[in-house]
Amino acid sequence: MTHTVTPTTDTLRTVAHRESLKETIESIVIAFILAFVFRTFIVEAFVIPTGSMAPTLFGKHGSVICEFCGWENSYGLTDTSLNRRPTHGPRSVIFCQNCDHENTNLDISDGDRNQRIAGNAESGDRILVFKWPLDFGINVLEPERWDVTVFKNPAQADENFIKRLIGRPGEIIEVIDGDVYAMSVTDASDQTIENLEQRRAQKFRNRTQRGSGGVMAHNLRQPPSRDTLEDLADKLKICRKTHDAQDVLWNLVYDHDYPPVEVEQGQPRWKAVGNQTPHQWSTVNRRLTFHGVGAPKQATVTYSGKEITDHNVYNTGFPVEGRIPVSDIRFESVLLYHEGDGFLAITLSKRDDNFTVRIASDGHIKLTRTNIRSNTSDVLSEIVIPPLERGVPIVVAFQNVDYRVSLEINGEEVLATTPRQYQPDIRALRNMQSIPRTRFPSITAGGIDLELWHVKLLRDGYYTDPTFKRSSISAWAYAGWGTTSNPIMLRDGEYFMLGDNSPASKDSRLWDVAGAHLQDRGEEFQLGSVPEDQIIGKAFFVYWPSGLRPTWLPIAKVNEFGVIPNVGRMRWI
Repeated sequence: MTHTVTPTTDTLRTVAHRESLKETIESIVIAFILAFVFRTFIVEAFVIPTGSMAPTLFGKHGSVICEFCGWENSYGLTDTSLNRRPTHGPRSVIFCQNCDHENTNLDISDGDRNQRIAGNAESGDRILVFKWPLDFGINVLEPERWDVTVFKNPAQADENFIKRLIGRPGEIIEVIDGDVYAMSVTDASDQTIENLEQRRAQKFRNRTQRGSGGVMAHNLRQPPSRDTLEDLADKLKICRKTHDAQDVLWNLVYDHDYPPVEVEQGQPRWKAVGNQTPHQWSTVNRRLTFHGVGAPKQATVTYSGKEITDHNVYNTGFPVEGRIPVSDIRFESVLLYHEGDGFLAITLSKRDDNFTVRIASDGHIKLTRTNIRSNTSDVLSEIVIPPLERGVPIVVAFQNVDYRVSLEINGEEVLATTPRQYQPDIRALRNMQSIPRTRFPSITAGGIDLELWHVKLLRDGYYTDPTFKRSSISAWAYAGWGTTSNPIMLRDGEYFMLGDNSPASKDSRLWDVAGAHLQDRGEEFQLGSVPEDQIIGKAFFVYWPSGLRPTWLPIAKVNEFGVIPNVGRMRWI
């Protein structure tokens, strides 16, 4: 006789509990495995440690509001730990990015939280980095020129760097007058390739034989052969930035929404030129107003005062006299037309050329170039848009960047120069004895009543040569890889990286040490390059910018830390 044992309710519950516990543990283990795989192969989070990419990305920094114009300035810190002294103290000088006023009477404390003052130190931006295209060798998704890229420091394997990718494998790179030039190695002559290969080999010998490095480094201080430089001058092409990259590489020169309360010598302003009919141009109330209807002549205002240079307020320790003039400029404003049959003209200058865009009230737009040496003028482009409407604002942006002049209306490009019309003279740029002073932008109008709101000037990022470098490198190394008259030839699997904050970035131009993780590669590793297997991925999102302090909370110590997410500064990179 067979007996059937029926499990009790308690037994069923025990079994169910064990199965549930098992499933929970399995789920947790799987979740950890998926998180590990995701972090290892897909996306990883990083914290920006320094300001080499400022203002695109901030490392540890402080911020102050200019006492003269109200502009908020962010400046870099070297250390904000509790056990170190603040980088800057109450006697610090912050040259405002907007008005260049010397802010000296500010109570600045960069994170000495043991004091009663909370301080204003902020952590670096936290970013997400996309990794899997590199891990799985998907070539079509590899980093492209101008991508913000994370990679291992060539001098120290356990440290990550973040820079902008500038040169790709199989290219010859040369940075001239702040711009990037590139060409394919396949287009170079055999003699050029041989000469650049000899210089690369000499670079390796300098690195491995430091005892006589001073003698061998001298060889690299001499430029490549004349034939090599001539060959490159005919074939190098300027690398124009993508729209997204250029958008973040614009640096503020002057925002007329933040005028100085008192205009001191060297501070920015818009001022009338020559003897004008009274009140034709007015520059008060944070806008530029022109009354030209019925006036017999046109009139001009020009930007004046503060020089247009590579000044970046983030670099507080750099001397004012070391600033480099920059002539790639963007003018932005909102144009509000009132009445009249007239025009508005904006002029930007670069070296010997003045570029003027003339916007007529009937919608005719003309772009002209005038050469100040030859005193010749030519029309580069013309277009007709709908006539200006009374009281209807339009956004106007006129820029000269990377040897391309263009005009945007309401965010849409309506005209631009072509490479045949406007291109750099590499030979002349290499032979510059000094960088010329930038001529200031100007605005001319006639026969029209209008207002310009939110007038802003910006300048392009400028990649400096070692001549203008403000940080030290090893005495044996010439460095300056990839800069004027010292081009770098990138072999298979080699990339060239530059920081957006060029004066304060030790990047491909200045690397002088091969870390232990690269030394055993011998000549396979070239100073100034990043091997492909050292690239971690492409940065794509700032998920946690420096947080906001809850100063309104009565809880002690809480308002000393940026614990509130600054959602407004979360952004795609």
